[in-house]
Parts: sequence; C-alpha cells; structure tokens
Amino acid sequence: MRGLRPAILLAAALTVPAIGFAQADDQTRSARAGISAVGDGIETQPVTYVVRGPYLGKQIVRGTSGNRHADDEAGLIGRPVRFDMRVAPIDVKDSNDDGYTDHRDLERGSLVLVKADLPKNDPGPEPLPVRFVRSLE
Repeated sequence: MRGLRPAILLAAALTVPAIGFAQADDQTRSARAGISAVGDGIETQPVTYVVRGPYLGKQIVRGTSGNRHADDEAGLIGRPVRFDMRVAPIDVKDSNDDGYTDHRDLERGSLVLVKADLPKNDPGPEPLPVRFVRSLE
C-alpha cells in the first residue's frame, strides 16, 4: 500500500494541469470561431493613412497627396479632411510661445504631413484620430 499512495498523488498532480490546458484550448477555439464568424480580420486591421497638404485651420487639412490607403481606398486626397489633433504628438515649432507644441501652433497655409492608424478601406467618420502630425516647412 505504501507504493500505491505516491503513485495516485503523482497521477492526480499530472491530471490537474492537463485539464486546465484542455479548457484553455476550448476557450481559444471558441474565440477564434467568433472572429471567423465576423470575418477573417483583413478588412478591419488598422493601416497607416498618410495625408500631405496645406493646413486650413480648425484641424482641417486639404489632402493634396498621400499613400495608397488615403488616396485609392479612402478618398481623402483632393478634399478637405477634418482630423482630431488634440492629443497627437506634433512636430512643429512653438509659434504662439505658450510653451507647448500642439495644433494651435500650426499656421494656416503651412504644409503638413498627417499620419493616422485607421481600419483598412473605411477610416470612419470625421474627425479622424491622428497618430502624428509634422510641419513640412
């Protein structure tokens, strides 16, 4: 009987983690099934939209050029586009001397480059959230 008790305890100790892994696999499978039921994820993955053009004021940029996502897929080139630049890092000199570089330092008519990470093929409603803004002047 002395040899049987340690063997039973060892078998029980090895069985408990195996049950946990089986439950994790079931949860992973159900999560993947939910994703595949919605779509394969290609259409909703974020891509970087790049828009270049003059700053028109009030966080609006007229897109004169950009990458393929901004031009062909989203149609952001050739028209004014409103962006939400309030929390985005902005590479511009502090023109209003308030100690901060933000969208209020962008001057009307200055050439800017805007990068935004948005869903592929459909950037969503304006104002579009911005990842980065750089003054090109």
